[in-house]
Formats: sequence, structure tokens, C-alpha cells
Amino acid sequence: MPNYPQRTHIYQNHHFDSTRWDYFESRADDIVIATSYKAGTTWTQAIVAHLLFPDGNFPAPPAQYPSG
Repeated sequence: MPNYPQRTHIYQNHHFDSTRWDYFESRADDIVIATSYKAGTTWTQAIVAHLLFPDGNFPAPPAQYPSG
């Protein structure tokens, strides 16, 4: 079993809720990318899409990928 980092603080306010990860079940091929609100989330999705699909043959536009 992997040695994942342990939570040391719970953040909860009108923008954040760190407990949302309590019931998250990852899959072997999951990639989790987290950005703060208003901090370039769409831009980050585009960068990651280009890293995963360097030929530009995306399965969908990056802004349409599922997010949490």
C-alpha cells in the first residue's frame, strides 16, 4: 500500500472544504491537479492536455474535461 501524505489540518470556508477528499477513491490511472479558485484552472487544464496529448489530438476540448 502506498505511503500517502497525512492530513494535518482541515480547511473549511466558503471557498474550500478539505474534507471533500475523505471519500475520494483513486484509480491507478488518475491524475489529480488542483488549483486555487481564480488561479488559472482553465490554463492549467490546457497545459496538462498538451502534456498528455503532445500531438494535439485531444479527446475533447480541455475545458470540457471532468473536474472535481
